[in-house]
Amino acid sequence: MIADLEMPQISGESMVRQARKRQPDLKVLYVTAHIDRLLDARPQLWEGEAFLDKPYTDAGLLEAVSLLLHGTVKKKPEP
Repeated sequence: MIADLEMPQISGESMVRQARKRQPDLKVLYVTAHIDRLLDARPQLWEGEAFLDKPYTDAGLLEAVSLLLHGTVKKKPEP
């Protein structure tokens, strides 16, 4: 799941808590333009969680997801 900390109807943190009631091992990538707020809200990320500072690039997003899911950056195969 990709969760922005600041959304109009619900906080990313609340959305993740609700989703984890159904899927406790859910991996989460928090995205935020306010990294200080993330660290205030979550001084320690849990296993299966990561964060990505906004703005980010497509390559940065792919790298963060790969690290979260696989523990390493998957390289694209050479053509």
